[in-house]
Amino acid sequence: MSTHVFTPSMLTDPPDYRRRGMPTIAYHYTTAAHAAAILEAGVIHPAEVGIGVTEKPVCWFSTNRTWEPTACKLAVTEHGLRRLTFPEMVKVGIARFTVAVETAELLPWSALVIAANIDPQMVLGMVRAGRKQGAHPKHWWGIVGPFKVENCLSVERFNPAAGSWEVQA
Repeated sequence: MSTHVFTPSMLTDPPDYRRRGMPTIAYHYTTAAHAAAILEAGVIHPAEVGIGVTEKPVCWFSTNRTWEPTACKLAVTEHGLRRLTFPEMVKVGIARFTVAVETAELLPWSALVIAANIDPQMVLGMVRAGRKQGAHPKHWWGIVGPFKVENCLSVERFNPAAGSWEVQA
């Protein structure tokens, strides 16, 4: 049985863009159906499924401009659960809420795991699972608790015909 040691290098924060004067945008990726519900409620609710007893719920964002692989939903098949692919998610309909990292006061991955009190073994599991899906913790940002839609810069929907994200009116 191997023992896993939790180290700060596993967290891999993105560079500090503020020092370079570059704006940093993050995205909350979701399905089009969930986006409609979020707009109606006026708030992005934090993820509460599968969190530890002492863990605080987090609203997750990604600085990946194309898609956050961990946002792919699970599907039940005759062979059990499997994660949908990006093309399958596009068929379902996907949307994203854009925010400015600094003005939204998002926390980078390393600070977020501490603020949300995520168990170190869970952190390791999240990193492993994310990397297996093609994601990287350097893109992961978030905020503990809910996030008001009024603080978003825009809401975008993926247009399969154009192969790009388009701002919704």
